[in-house]
Amino acid sequence: MCGFKYETDKYSHGIKLPSIVFLLLFLGALFITRGKKPELISIFNGGSFFNDEEIPFRFQLNIFRYINYFDHIKQVLIESRPEFISDHKMKSINKLTNKEIIVGIGLECFSDHIREKCINKGFTFEDYKIALSVLKDNNVKVLTYLFIKPLFLTEKQAIIESILSAEKVFYAGSDYVVFNAGTVHCNTLMDKYHKRNEYSPPKLWTIMEILRATYNLGAIRIGDFNDAPMPISSPSNCSKCNSEFTKMFMHFKENHNINIFNSAECECRKSWLEMVR
Repeated sequence: MCGFKYETDKYSHGIKLPSIVFLLLFLGALFITRGKKPELISIFNGGSFFNDEEIPFRFQLNIFRYINYFDHIKQVLIESRPEFISDHKMKSINKLTNKEIIVGIGLECFSDHIREKCINKGFTFEDYKIALSVLKDNNVKVLTYLFIKPLFLTEKQAIIESILSAEKVFYAGSDYVVFNAGTVHCNTLMDKYHKRNEYSPPKLWTIMEILRATYNLGAIRIGDFNDAPMPISSPSNCSKCNSEFTKMFMHFKENHNINIFNSAECECRKSWLEMVR
């Protein structure tokens, strides 16, 4: 479902960049945001920060050395697949910084079958739990990404799997959960099925239902529906209520007040209820 690969392939051409290039990019970002004094910095590479083939290990360490000089920065958010998370790396980084580190892992769902057959993720829930244990042992916060409505799932199945997944990851020890709703991007398998009318992004009713059911489990967040690269199809209900739902989701992202959805109503809810019955 991810559109990043096809976008980045236009520019990468298989070239490996030296560590100094990453440092210059980082310094450039700091220059652009000078005077802002953010408390959280997110190092996003559209992949795994701890994968030495993506980001040289030397830079991984140097960036934490450098961030440590900024007193206003309290938290550092990075992302990685489980197989690149090691006790050695976490201990090496912890020696260099006093910042709170948050590592995001794209688990997507609890079911190994759905993760493998519908998403092609390439790791198991047990792999996730092992990585989570390493992070927690090193006093690192864990943020888990869950995917709402992968390919081949119905609206009802998406609700059940998302709620179960949130329950399981919080029980395993995740500090945060971020739900990312299915969006369709060009040149993906999801795009192929979407063109054949065999896949559609989740209804906004579905996302609201999942948030309501999981809100009290822990720190729940929802990702943007129009993340880069721009999708060709995003979650929606009907033309009468889409704009109002967009406002409600924006409010929830900013204030995390689940009661904002109490006023949600539209005649299209009847057809959604039939869909998930």
